[in-house]
Amino acid sequence: MLTLVHPHSFKEIAEDGETGMWLFVHFAQLPVAALLTIVLLALLWPMAGLAALIARIAVIVWAIFFSAFDSIAGIATGMLIEGGHADAATYLFEHSVVGGEASVLSALAHPVWAVVAIAGGLAVRRAGGPVVSQAAMFVSLPFALSHVGPLATMAMLSLALALATAPWQAIRPATTLEGSAQAATQRSKARRQ
Repeated sequence: MLTLVHPHSFKEIAEDGETGMWLFVHFAQLPVAALLTIVLLALLWPMAGLAALIARIAVIVWAIFFSAFDSIAGIATGMLIEGGHADAATYLFEHSVVGGEASVLSALAHPVWAVVAIAGGLAVRRAGGPVVSQAAMFVSLPFALSHVGPLATMAMLSLALALATAPWQAIRPATTLEGSAQAATQRSKARRQ
């Protein structure tokens, strides 16, 4: 899991010049973030309701800002260090708009995950998803704090559990009165099982 092998200290990377794992993790996170976005949108897209709409928008916003943040604070800084420009990398990482954890990009990317987790959990609940899927979506909330370390790993494993246990084929929007009644019946049956 990338969250566990992600180096914790940019300063150490900048000082010792060892960028191998730093660059590996940040290059790998680009397709992982894209895949995560696609899977979440596939789950949320057919769902009706305000929570589902908010979750869909939040997933897209998260993908945009997290990918930008990770590309600059991770890939660009790693490439600069690898090229012998540690001072430029440090400047970029510490930049208040595009840099590391204390930047505007980070402040936009990470907290939006809280919206994804909460609105996504509510959307799965409204769509009749099992309690374990709902709870696991909520438990992915710590990813809003950081994308590094054991807490981030727990959050992503929880999200994987939410996605694995969601009744993909049973989640459908209720578009008519008849559809609403059918959806309520399906939710009732799912809860009894």
